Amino acid sequence: MKYLEFKNNFREFPLISTSHFSNITENLQVLRNQLSRWQKKGLVIKLKKGLYILNEKERKLNPSKIFIANTLFQNMR
Repeated sequence: MKYLEFKNNFREFPLISTSHFSNITENLQVLRNQLSRWQKKGLVIKLKKGLYILNEKERKLNPSKIFIANTLFQNMR
């Protein structure tokens, strides 16, 4: 999957979970490898294992710090 296709699929999501990936691709390992490359380029930010956000310039929604913190806290349980 190309980054442009990934971005268009998730641009309106405040946060991106790996649980969303099964809807867009059958080969999850390839997508995980691409995510790693996109992180190094600064296109995607990894918040924690399995939870990502597009960089500020690429995303349509800008979730608040409180929303992100609550999501991270909920995923810790």
